[in-house]
Amino acid sequence: MSLEYFLQTKPLESAPFDPDRIKRCWRETHHLFEPLPPIIRLVGTNGKGTTGRFIASMLRAQGYIVGHYTSPHLLSITERFWIDGADAKCEELEESHIWLKKHLGEWAKQLSYFEYLTLLALRLFRGCDWIVLEAGMGGEFDATAIVSAKLLVVTPIGLDHQAVLGETIEEIAATKVRGAGAPILLGEQPKSAEKIIRGVAAAEGNTLLRVTELLSSDAIAEVKAKAAAKNWPSFLEHNLLLAAAALRAVGIDAMIDHAELLQARAMRLSPHIIVDVGHNPMAACQMAALFKEKKVNLVYNSLADKDYQEILRILQPSIARLLILPLEGDRLLPEGELENFLDHIGIPYQKFSEIEDGVDYLVFGSFRVVAKFLEIYGLMKRREDGCA
Repeated sequence: MSLEYFLQTKPLESAPFDPDRIKRCWRETHHLFEPLPPIIRLVGTNGKGTTGRFIASMLRAQGYIVGHYTSPHLLSITERFWIDGADAKCEELEESHIWLKKHLGEWAKQLSYFEYLTLLALRLFRGCDWIVLEAGMGGEFDATAIVSAKLLVVTPIGLDHQAVLGETIEEIAATKVRGAGAPILLGEQPKSAEKIIRGVAAAEGNTLLRVTELLSSDAIAEVKAKAAAKNWPSFLEHNLLLAAAALRAVGIDAMIDHAELLQARAMRLSPHIIVDVGHNPMAACQMAALFKEKKVNLVYNSLADKDYQEILRILQPSIARLLILPLEGDRLLPEGELENFLDHIGIPYQKFSEIEDGVDYLVFGSFRVVAKFLEIYGLMKRREDGCA
């Protein structure tokens, strides 16, 4: 069975949730993947993908062969597996899938979608010099937590996936870093989260590192200059600072000029169109800051498990009109729910139809929203070569 059809037999990325399943599997199968290259692991609510790609691309600039595992993907599953500067080829994924399915036996059926792909990444990256491994939704319960890392990078933490990670910022922060087993590099955090992380690190004997302790004033100025030259918003500047500090923490110079931005993160398609795959209140705050001095047409839709009401309240001062992008699937909001809320808080809206010349747009809400928009405008096409 091909990887595409095999993955269709599995439910949502982490469902059904079982915090011990991947650990039991790893205890029985870890010898199949050893020895592993050194690993930098990333956890957090927002910024993991971008920070990870910055790290991976700067490592590659130093001559290392690097594997970067990220999720989710826009159009093709190959985007999750970046090897030596390019997305994995379909043939490479199929070869690793055949090997994995054979050697895991019954575990291949039992693992969740994300757990299986994590092991696929470890197999695929076996010839790399470094692996940059992005967690899915969590920390100690995440599939990526089975491996020993050289460094745990913690991007900003906010409320997301509360059903699994915890109801409060403090609970989520503890879950993200518990069991790190490595030095912990902190990005910018809410004070309440930082306090908890310091406590967990002290209790488990892990060194806590900060960006300003690792980067000189000249290095920080270099990062700020690159971000300004690229016209990046402040959160991308912070991600790049964190990535540069991560390399310094493992004893490697950061070649800032070679840092590559992951697609669809505050990506400017034209002078008037920005797309971003953000889908939680923290990401909404970042976008609101980006557009604080003008109003835009928001191209939007939401899955039922997202806090769309809080997201739209945050963005409301920046919204001239909301354009509802048509999506398909059983995870969407019930029909009419979004429109009822927009009526309630007074945001004008209509169905999305076309882009008008000279009008500013923000395309935001999830990977699915951005992917659909890019397809509509022919800016990205779905693969027709058999990849999932």
